Amino acid sequence: MEKQCKYRMYEAIIDAGDQVFKVNRIARDEKDFKSRYGGNGEFVRILDVTEDFPISADNVRIALEMERFGEAEVEAIVHLLSSGYANVVT
Repeated sequence: MEKQCKYRMYEAIIDAGDQVFKVNRIARDEKDFKSRYGGNGEFVRILDVTEDFPISADNVRIALEMERFGEAEVEAIVHLLSSGYANVVT
Protein backbone atom coordinates (compact mmCIF):
# COMPACT_ATOMS: atom_id res chain seq x y z
CA MET A 1 0.00 0.00 0.00
CA GLU A 2 1.34 3.43 -0.96
CA LYS A 3 2.02 5.78 1.94
CA GLN A 4 -0.29 8.79 1.77
CA CYS A 5 1.37 12.18 1.88
CA LYS A 6 0.10 14.51 4.58
CA TYR A 7 -0.15 18.17 3.73
CA ARG A 8 1.52 20.65 6.06
CA MET A 9 1.04 24.37 6.73
CA TYR A 10 3.87 26.69 5.77
CA GLU A 11 4.44 30.34 6.55
CA ALA A 12 6.47 32.32 4.05
CA ILE A 13 7.89 35.80 3.92
CA ILE A 14 7.93 36.97 0.30
CA ASP A 15 9.83 39.96 -1.07
CA ALA A 16 7.99 41.13 -4.18
CA GLY A 17 10.33 44.07 -4.80
CA ASP A 18 7.99 46.89 -3.84
CA GLN A 19 6.26 44.90 -1.07
CA VAL A 20 7.17 42.32 1.54
CA PHE A 21 4.35 40.15 2.82
CA LYS A 22 3.64 37.04 4.88
CA VAL A 23 1.37 34.18 3.77
CA ASN A 24 0.27 30.87 5.21
CA ARG A 25 -0.37 28.14 2.66
CA ILE A 26 -0.68 24.36 2.59
CA ALA A 27 1.68 22.06 0.67
CA ARG A 28 3.18 18.56 0.78
CA ASP A 29 6.68 19.81 1.59
CA GLU A 30 8.87 22.88 1.08
CA LYS A 31 9.68 21.93 -2.52
CA ASP A 32 5.96 21.59 -3.31
CA PHE A 33 5.32 24.93 -1.58
CA LYS A 34 7.91 26.70 -3.75
CA SER A 35 6.51 25.08 -6.88
CA ARG A 36 2.89 26.01 -6.09
CA TYR A 37 3.39 29.53 -4.80
CA GLY A 38 6.58 30.73 -6.47
CA GLY A 39 6.62 33.47 -9.07
CA ASN A 40 5.35 36.35 -6.93
CA GLY A 41 8.74 37.38 -5.61
CA GLU A 42 11.65 35.95 -3.67
CA PHE A 43 11.06 33.67 -0.69
CA VAL A 44 12.91 35.27 2.21
CA ARG A 45 11.86 32.58 4.70
CA ILE A 46 9.69 29.46 4.70
CA LEU A 47 8.72 27.81 7.99
CA ASP A 48 6.72 24.67 8.69
CA VAL A 49 4.03 25.92 11.10
CA THR A 50 1.73 22.88 10.98
CA GLU A 51 1.82 22.39 14.74
CA ASP A 52 0.57 25.96 15.20
CA PHE A 53 -2.53 25.30 13.06
CA PRO A 54 -4.51 22.32 14.33
CA ILE A 55 -7.82 21.78 12.57
CA SER A 56 -10.69 20.17 14.44
CA ALA A 57 -12.45 17.58 12.29
CA ASP A 58 -15.43 17.76 14.66
CA ASN A 59 -15.71 21.55 14.25
CA VAL A 60 -15.50 21.24 10.48
CA ARG A 61 -18.25 18.60 10.57
CA ILE A 62 -20.49 20.83 12.73
CA ALA A 63 -19.92 23.89 10.52
CA LEU A 64 -20.76 21.94 7.36
CA GLU A 65 -23.89 20.45 8.93
CA MET A 66 -25.01 23.91 10.12
CA GLU A 67 -24.71 25.13 6.52
CA ARG A 68 -26.91 22.19 5.47
CA PHE A 69 -24.32 20.25 3.54
CA GLY A 70 -25.57 16.75 2.82
CA GLU A 71 -24.33 13.71 4.75
CA ALA A 72 -22.30 12.43 1.78
CA GLU A 73 -20.59 15.79 1.28
CA VAL A 74 -19.80 16.15 5.00
CA GLU A 75 -18.33 12.64 5.17
CA ALA A 76 -16.22 13.23 2.05
CA ILE A 77 -14.83 16.57 3.25
CA VAL A 78 -14.09 15.36 6.80
CA HIS A 79 -12.46 12.18 5.47
CA LEU A 80 -10.27 14.11 3.02
CA LEU A 81 -9.27 16.56 5.74
CA SER A 82 -8.50 13.79 8.24
CA SER A 83 -6.50 11.72 5.79
CA GLY A 84 -4.71 14.61 4.11
CA TYR A 85 -3.66 17.20 6.73
CA ALA A 86 -0.90 16.48 9.22
CA ASN A 87 -2.47 18.21 12.27
CA VAL A 88 -6.13 17.19 12.53
CA VAL A 89 -7.57 16.94 16.02
CA THR A 90 -10.89 15.55 17.20
